[in-house]
Amino acid sequence: MEKKVVLWSSYTCQLCTDLKLFFEEHQITYENQDMKKDDSLRDIIEAKYGIRKAPVVEVGDDVVIGGGQWSEENWKQLKELLNLSEAVK
Repeated sequence: MEKKVVLWSSYTCQLCTDLKLFFEEHQITYENQDMKKDDSLRDIIEAKYGIRKAPVVEVGDDVVIGGGQWSEENWKQLKELLNLSEAVK
C-alpha cells in the first residue's frame, strides 16, 4: 500500500518548489497544502509539530521537518520513507 504524501508548503518557498519537482520527477502522488494561501494551515502544523514554516513533508505516519531549510539529512530521510535509493537525486 502506498503511503500518503503531504507537502506543507508556501508558494514563495524555493525549497518547496524543489520538493514539488522532486515528487513530479519521481511520479510520487502528493497533496500540497499551501500555507501562504491559507494561513490557518500554519496553526495545524504548529499544533502537530511545533513549527510554522515550510517545508514539512508527511509520508504516512512519518514526517520530515525542514522549517525554512532542507539539508542532505532531510533528503536522505525523505528518500528512505519513499523507498527510493540513495542514488536518486
